[in-house]
Amino acid sequence: MRFYFLRHGQSKNNASYLDDSKIFKGRVPDPSMTDLGWEQVRVAGKYLRRHNESGKTRAEDRIVKVFVSPMTRALQTAQVLHEELGVPVECVANLHEQGGLFLGERNQVADFLSPPDGKSDKPSPADASAPIVRGATRSQLQRTFPFATFPAEITEQGWWRGGFETFNQAVMRARLVARWMWSLVESNETGACVFVTHGIFQDLLVKLLLGLSLSPPSSTHLNGSLPPPFPSSCLPQPFPESGDPRASHLLCSNVGLSLLDLKVIPRPSTDDDGFAVASMPSSLPRCDSMAISEGKESTSSSSHTSEREACASPITESGEGEGGGMSPVLVKQQEMIRAVGVLLWNSTEYLPPELKTGHCLEPFRIKV
Repeated sequence: MRFYFLRHGQSKNNASYLDDSKIFKGRVPDPSMTDLGWEQVRVAGKYLRRHNESGKTRAEDRIVKVFVSPMTRALQTAQVLHEELGVPVECVANLHEQGGLFLGERNQVADFLSPPDGKSDKPSPADASAPIVRGATRSQLQRTFPFATFPAEITEQGWWRGGFETFNQAVMRARLVARWMWSLVESNETGACVFVTHGIFQDLLVKLLLGLSLSPPSSTHLNGSLPPPFPSSCLPQPFPESGDPRASHLLCSNVGLSLLDLKVIPRPSTDDDGFAVASMPSSLPRCDSMAISEGKESTSSSSHTSEREACASPITESGEGEGGGMSPVLVKQQEMIRAVGVLLWNSTEYLPPELKTGHCLEPFRIKV
């Protein structure tokens, strides 16, 4: 299944700290897009429409749905995609940016990495006196963005629980999103979808999907007041001032377009020839489910007893067996695994130079 990742258009916060080396002290919790951001998104929407309508685009790669963060800049981006593509838009609360809605600045690394303390109303660590921000209510969202559907968890109390989301909490949320993505793949959904989300959360989510390590940030700041978000030595993009390859993340410009393919495929056998002899019924039952490995977890919902199980199918004629209709047959072991392919990252080639803004202005090749 193909997933298109599109970062939102330029927000008012983005426009206020174009110089990434300086701490931005005027941020707002939930900014809307700038006029430039709207222009960026209109170009992106037309580009995706041409892609969807192209005869070269496979049916399974055509966009059939948009999933979007509940943050204003993301919903505004999805609004244009809906107008251009004519596909349903569904808000997914878990796609919001790391931190959530909060007043004050993102603080130093120690606060950024602080573990959850159970206080759902804890203000941003940067400003303990700041009032709690809950975000738009369900009725406000439905009135402003009538084209989208919203989950039941978004109520009249506002979509955000309040307080500042820590790094550890964001990791837990990203794991939930990754599992949900795999459930879409394994449900045999047809067509592709777009995720309209945010730079930091997208970086974390994709690293989790790729199985890359999440090491603690260094003390060097990157992109304004942010510490290096979720750096990985596997993908070094050295920070020019420190030269530290850990001070890096998967950079993404405003409306940077990325493509990921998630598939469940057979793992090639590691046996001598991939075959084994087993006593099995001459007529095998249909294999209704099989365990799919993801680290130490199994997504099998039936009574499997091991993390990785094989679905066996006869590949030769069975010989005469002894008793009970059982006969020795050759079977090929078919362990199923999850595979992630990054086809494109942070493409803005469809934008004219004067519209390019964000973390980096050109796509880069990922080497893992």
